[in-house]
Amino acid sequence: MNINLVLPVMLLFTAQLTFAQNTGNEFPEAKAKRQLSKLHNVAQLNTEQFNKAHNIFLEYYTQKNSLKNNTKLAKQDRKDKTEALKAKRDKALRQILTADQWKKWETFLKEEKEREKAAAKAARDKVKNSE
Repeated sequence: MNINLVLPVMLLFTAQLTFAQNTGNEFPEAKAKRQLSKLHNVAQLNTEQFNKAHNIFLEYYTQKNSLKNNTKLAKQDRKDKTEALKAKRDKALRQILTADQWKKWETFLKEEKEREKAAAKAARDKVKNSE
């Protein structure tokens, strides 16, 4: 087999595995962009709202990442500080969104959470049934 063909294929495969494993450890910028995209699709932000929401999400995920990496914090302290960050983020978002936009966003988040719970339950049931 030609090494010139095998090496690029192996590198590509390794790169794909690396990216697949990093989904839970995305950089704050990537998380902020993903959430901003969801918010924009749901609430149809204008340019000013879009820019402000980007800054809000970026600040939130940067601070959340710092908390996650702070090994000196007790589990409960980390949880409390994360909840405070969420409250700060939501307060800032409420200030830039209209009441209708905020309602659409809240509804979307609740539905997304329900979908995630249903998917997790289905995965648990699948494992349970295969045993």
